[in-house]
Amino acid sequence: MRPKIKISGIFSADDASTAIDLGADYISFDHINSSKRFLDFTQISAIAENMSVNQRRKMVLATNMTGYDSLLHFLTKSEIKMIEPSNNCLQPSDLMKLRRMGIKVFHKIVLSSSSDIFNINLQKDTYDYVIFDIRPSFVSRMDRFTRNYKVARIVRDIFSDIKANVSLDFYGVGGELNLESIFTFIQVGQPDLIDLSLQFENQHSFYKSHDKMRAFFGKLNTVFPNVKN
Repeated sequence: MRPKIKISGIFSADDASTAIDLGADYISFDHINSSKRFLDFTQISAIAENMSVNQRRKMVLATNMTGYDSLLHFLTKSEIKMIEPSNNCLQPSDLMKLRRMGIKVFHKIVLSSSSDIFNINLQKDTYDYVIFDIRPSFVSRMDRFTRNYKVARIVRDIFSDIKANVSLDFYGVGGELNLESIFTFIQVGQPDLIDLSLQFENQHSFYKSHDKMRAFFGKLNTVFPNVKN
């Protein structure tokens, strides 16, 4: 089965529409103060206003905003139906309220070293999607003993263990993986979603390379023919 593709750190309306046209299932915007790809609500709203209803359904707001009421107001105004809260900025009770209102919640877990595996703690009914953000230090350390396909198996097995305790059926993989590794993860790890960002950026720029995105989706469509996003 073809995994969903999420392209994060979208920085312009042109990148947003191109990503969706090429086959992205989700695109996300960084409303996180510390992010180099930070966009304020005015900039995100301007992009949303120039997108169709179907395109807006694929928009995800990555945010560290702590005010529930202000966040809900913006989501309603911009017609964004998905969020990715950063660093537990919202209480689990607030996330569950958002989910009851039809807002889907992405939750990212950073894996920087093998010890991070033992600190994963997910609360039932709080998230829709969990993404394992695999950092280079995690991959490099594992690659001393094995290859990428075994790293993918480790991630897959982690999620299998989590599913035994948490009612959750959807997991994704992201991070600073190269595009070759991503297809290994798709084959072995069988994730439901791949979260990409840096892989598509132009050199010395936060804007996406449309050529890189086109090449990736071309290969993806070869592996999974006749599958539409």
